[in-house]
Amino acid sequence: MEMNKLVFGALPEPVEGVNLVCSDEDIPVFQALLAENLVGNSEAVWIDVGNESSTYELSKLGGEKMLESVRIGRAFTPFQHYSLVNQLGSFLDPETEILVFPNIDRIYLEGQTGEDDSRQLFMEMWNHLTNIVEQEDLKLLVSVSRSEFGYQVRLDKKNSIKVENTGQGWKFESGGSETFLYRKGRSLQTTLPYWQKQTEKVEVRN
Repeated sequence: MEMNKLVFGALPEPVEGVNLVCSDEDIPVFQALLAENLVGNSEAVWIDVGNESSTYELSKLGGEKMLESVRIGRAFTPFQHYSLVNQLGSFLDPETEILVFPNIDRIYLEGQTGEDDSRQLFMEMWNHLTNIVEQEDLKLLVSVSRSEFGYQVRLDKKNSIKVENTGQGWKFESGGSETFLYRKGRSLQTTLPYWQKQTEKVEVRN
C-alpha cells in the first residue's frame, strides 16, 4: 500500500504494560502506532531483530521529528538481544514513554543455543524487560510467534491490538473498539472524520 502520509485521529492507544500487537500482514503497524501516540516530547526505544525498524517508514508516517523521537537498537544474536535488554535502563530518559519489541522471540527460536538454553535466556530477558516496564510505567508494544515463548508473552499481556489489511485499508481492533484506516488519495484516514461529518448533517426533531 503506497501513501505519502497518514491522517490519524483515533488509532488504538497502548496502555501501560504489555500490549500484544497481532498482524497477519507485513505492514508498518508499529511505525503507525508510534506516529499516532508519540506526542509532544515523548520518546520511544525500539529494539529490533527482524529489520522492521525502517527509518523510511518512520519518517513517512510520522515526519522527520519522529526519527529524533525514536532510539533504535539492533540485535543479530540472542546474546546481543539479551545484552541490549539488560542495558535498557541506560537508554531511557524522562521522556521515554513507549518500548517497541517486534518479533521478540524470533531470534531465540532461530538461535545459536540449544532449546533449553534458549528458553532460559528468553525467560530471563522477558522477566527483566517486564520489570522495567512496570517500574517505569512504560507502554510495551510487542509481537511474538505462536511458539512456547510466545505463550508467556500472551500470558502477561494487558492489552491486545489486532491489525488486519482488508485490501482497502487497515482495520485496528483493541479494547472492544475498531478503527478503520482507508485510502484517501495517496494518504490514509480514519473513519472518524467521515462519521463526524455525517453526525453534523443529522437534524434533531422533537
